[in-house]
Amino acid sequence: MKRVLLVQPSMQPPGGGNGVAAWVLQALVAEHHHPGYRVTVLSWRPVEIEPVNRFFGTYLRRSDFDTIEVPRSWRVVADRLPTPSTLLKLSLLMRYTRTVSAGFDVVFGVYNETDYGRRGIQYVHYPTYLRPRPKVDLRWYHPPQSGLNLYYKFADRIADFSLDRMKANLTLVNSNWTGEQVSTFLGIKTRTLYRPVVDPAPAVPWSERRNAFLAVGRISPEKEYERVMKILARVRQHAPDITLTIIGAPIPPDQKVPTDAAAGQTALNGMTRWPVTISYFEKDAAGGEQMPIYSVAFELYDNGISRALMLDYNDFVISGAMGKFDVKDSKPCK
Repeated sequence: MKRVLLVQPSMQPPGGGNGVAAWVLQALVAEHHHPGYRVTVLSWRPVEIEPVNRFFGTYLRRSDFDTIEVPRSWRVVADRLPTPSTLLKLSLLMRYTRTVSAGFDVVFGVYNETDYGRRGIQYVHYPTYLRPRPKVDLRWYHPPQSGLNLYYKFADRIADFSLDRMKANLTLVNSNWTGEQVSTFLGIKTRTLYRPVVDPAPAVPWSERRNAFLAVGRISPEKEYERVMKILARVRQHAPDITLTIIGAPIPPDQKVPTDAAAGQTALNGMTRWPVTISYFEKDAAGGEQMPIYSVAFELYDNGISRALMLDYNDFVISGAMGKFDVKDSKPCK
């Protein structure tokens, strides 16, 4: 039986790159695929199936694939550093990959350029070796550029990175723009393979759907949502019914723990919730940008329960807290 190694630091949500990795794994282990190979996932952390399936819409089973974790002896120093040290962890993962890659027929990585020690497949979201990094990527713990250059050299030395070995890979990119960057800076021929888009409502006919745009991703400067809004404002001059919905990152169960009646509820334990804001505007107002008449905000759990209600009427705000929470007995739908 052939063996496939899928290399990914983490598949845990959120994260667009992690979502791509989850769907690559789903495609590789799908029942309709030829059963002549077995997939193994090599990651920095354990793969927890339930949150992956719930967040990304996959339907993976633990029996579908094998796993290898980077040994604790390799991780202990990087995990104890006070900063994320992402590049250092990637370098250690890359180096460890080369210790096991010879035992596999195909090596597939979904986290940018990688030196597997042999020819493999690499999927590039944004080139890791496109340096210096954009300013939007820099955080408070990043040193000046001279210090960053030393960090880059140290990480590359840890990885024992070979540019020639990396260039031997089959390189897939998520857009033509990314492909141009990779080709220009690294001299690699690329092929564009767009990320999978899962239809959340396959049962709704196209004729019954709204004319709407849905943006899913972290709400951060590099996403340029303001630019998206300005573009759609011009589009709405020709199609007034078009709407835009932005879905940002969820709130994990262990963050911003509720202090109202939702706290300690068994029905909500371990459940992700989403910050939701709905704004209402004057339909016939003239001109481009405008302020909403009012907006409604709340936190929505995966099971449909909501809390932390806020009504913003511009001149004043009304906040509502959950005072009591009763779970009613439910019967299966017929």
